[in-house]
Amino acid sequence: MEEIDIVEDLKSADGAAAVTWTSEEEGSALRKLDWSLIPLLGALDFCSYIDRGNVGNAYTAGMGKDWDTTSDDYSWIVTVLYIDYILFHWLIIVWTFVPLPLWTAMMVSGWGAMSMLEAVTTNLSGMMALRFLIGVFEAGFIPAVALYLTFFYHRGEMGLRYGLFISFAPLASCVASAIAYALLHVKASIHSWQLLFLVESAPTIILACVAYFYLPASPAECRFLSPRENEIISHRAIKGRGEKRSGKLNGKQAFAAFFDYKNYLQAIIIFSLNTAFGSLPAYLPTILEAMGFTSLRAQGLSACPYLTAYVDCVSASFLSDRLRSRGIFIAMFCSVGAIGYVLSATIHTTGVRYFATFLVCAGVFPAVAITFTWVTDNQGSASSAARKARRCGFACSSCKARKVKCSGNRPICTGCRRSGET
Repeated sequence: MEEIDIVEDLKSADGAAAVTWTSEEEGSALRKLDWSLIPLLGALDFCSYIDRGNVGNAYTAGMGKDWDTTSDDYSWIVTVLYIDYILFHWLIIVWTFVPLPLWTAMMVSGWGAMSMLEAVTTNLSGMMALRFLIGVFEAGFIPAVALYLTFFYHRGEMGLRYGLFISFAPLASCVASAIAYALLHVKASIHSWQLLFLVESAPTIILACVAYFYLPASPAECRFLSPRENEIISHRAIKGRGEKRSGKLNGKQAFAAFFDYKNYLQAIIIFSLNTAFGSLPAYLPTILEAMGFTSLRAQGLSACPYLTAYVDCVSASFLSDRLRSRGIFIAMFCSVGAIGYVLSATIHTTGVRYFATFLVCAGVFPAVAITFTWVTDNQGSASSAARKARRCGFACSSCKARKVKCSGNRPICTGCRRSGET
């Protein structure tokens, strides 16, 4: 007998009978959704992570020497982005008023254009202004992706999907380091760090156009699915969450979030994790250079830990879904990252310290991915603002991680390594 899943008490828009589908239909629609939505969102995260973190590669590639940048100057360059990233988190509420594809295209093209303009900046003030604007545009999209995915997937499916999304971050850092390594060999009429900004920001502009035409505004509006598949994805999402999510802001629930102690506990956890997550792309190339490697070798060597983190992130997210467990994985990978920081702070052998960067990356990225999945798993409401207070912990820790006080012009010190900030 053919297996049929019935969605109870769910009527179609015209009040017809409840929607039914076979397991084969559901599996086919879900696979098409996975192969279309996740790569697109991942590509957006890929560009976001490159455009916010390429200043670290640019600094090592010669920008710091060309501008005679001090340690404090560099700290402000990487910190200013996260100041407004915190202040403009409220922009994700605009999702309820502006069509999502249009809003996404505006935000993505905005941070891509600002990143490209960094190539023609000639002073610290100009760079800080552009970094500020990049933070504004990224704050309008990236923080809400975890919530966005809950409109399409069940709780038991979120770990792998969000893990795949987050895994594009270490992959971006890996590719960015490889690009920086290659561009240092290129002879051009402009500095290598200027060429770096141009090359790494151009794909972002292109991707903004793709997002406008391809990103679905809701589970019922996926252009890459048939009308029947749209209906299945839309109704299975409601069934899996036990509620219909309209995406509209619920003011009462948003206000109540500020009085729920669990939100603050989760914010502390995210804050602690992202102290490391936020600082890695800005400081890892410089840390490797401080170990004694040349600028060229530091760019190349910084790619390897990120590649390990990518594989680790995907594998951990998959296992987390299969075993339906989050806490044990978060604890395990936090421990791996902590061991990496302890080795970096206490051992002075270059080989061991470089190995420690693998442990840090392999621990931090999976922990962040699974933690955000855990947060969305425990939400019964679609109100985006109800998560906002907790998400600010994520952004605030990035700001803290980047504003480190170091001696001289080298943004690395034992105290910083012990605190997990560089």
